[in-house]
Amino acid sequence: MRRRRRAKIKRRELNIQRNKFNPYKERYHKRGKERNEEIELDAGTNFSLLTHPEAVIELLHRLEGCKKVPRYIKRIFIDLSHIQTIDIDAINVLLAKINEFSKIKRLHISGNMPNNKNCRELFEKSGFLDYMIDLSGNKFEKKSLNFILSIGSDKTLNEKIGRTIEKAMKFLTGVEQKYPPVYSIVQEMCSNSIEWANPYNNRNRNWLLGIQLVKKNFEQVVNFALTDIGFGIINTVYRKIGTKFVESFGNIDDLEILKRTFEGVYGSKSREPNRNKGMPLIKDRFESGYIYDLRVITNKVFLDFSAKENSRIIARNFPGTYYSWSINKKCLERWNPK
Repeated sequence: MRRRRRAKIKRRELNIQRNKFNPYKERYHKRGKERNEEIELDAGTNFSLLTHPEAVIELLHRLEGCKKVPRYIKRIFIDLSHIQTIDIDAINVLLAKINEFSKIKRLHISGNMPNNKNCRELFEKSGFLDYMIDLSGNKFEKKSLNFILSIGSDKTLNEKIGRTIEKAMKFLTGVEQKYPPVYSIVQEMCSNSIEWANPYNNRNRNWLLGIQLVKKNFEQVVNFALTDIGFGIINTVYRKIGTKFVESFGNIDDLEILKRTFEGVYGSKSREPNRNKGMPLIKDRFESGYIYDLRVITNKVFLDFSAKENSRIIARNFPGTYYSWSINKKCLERWNPK
């Protein structure tokens, strides 16, 4: 009986090795499928990308970590109820990160809205809810002219961006019209994002263009926000070995490298002849007065072109690049003086 039992165990082990099948592991997964657990992420109280970037970036990293959770976890709940400060910039990058999870069918993301009245109103009017549904499966009612546009291909890039900018101009002038300065810099930003997202898979392109129509000091202002969840500028610029060696002795940090990138000092790691030529174009549009309040967040750098004293190295790495800028009637008059 003992010999027969040992022979049976050996045959069983041999079959497991041949079929690469572990019955204990399978039973574990069967138990796991019956479980339906949820991860809760608290956004905290300060959810403003321009004033508290580290807090917002921390939530993005925690969301990224949820991609590796056990398979029995089906839902991710984002708690925004405790937020006391919020801006359209943080909302934009949060939506861009959530958009990545649309490709992971086993995980579903849900959440709530801020309890703070002002924060809740800004959240509702941002355009974020246009991509969400309520518990009944219905779309939310649109409460403003603000919107966030998702574009993922060259064709829709040209058509949607052009149409979007024309509608934004109507808020300033009363009529739809083209504005080449904004169109050209958005094209450059998006083209760089598409190049580095994944040259072999267009479905991985993930960036959002947000438009906010507001009144500041009795004048109409259009705020633009573009989010690219990807590699970031610092990780895509090309610097020769000799250049890196010299910069290491000169204590050149990532903030200075980003400034030099917008001055056209560096090229792109793709080594293509026309890459990174648009960075000086973006800076030129700002210095010419065609746009204002230009800010860039990428990797561990916050660069403020309007208030240089605000530029700094941040503690957390932003997974990609974020641009924000504004235009008003004065910008249009500088571009096309009568």
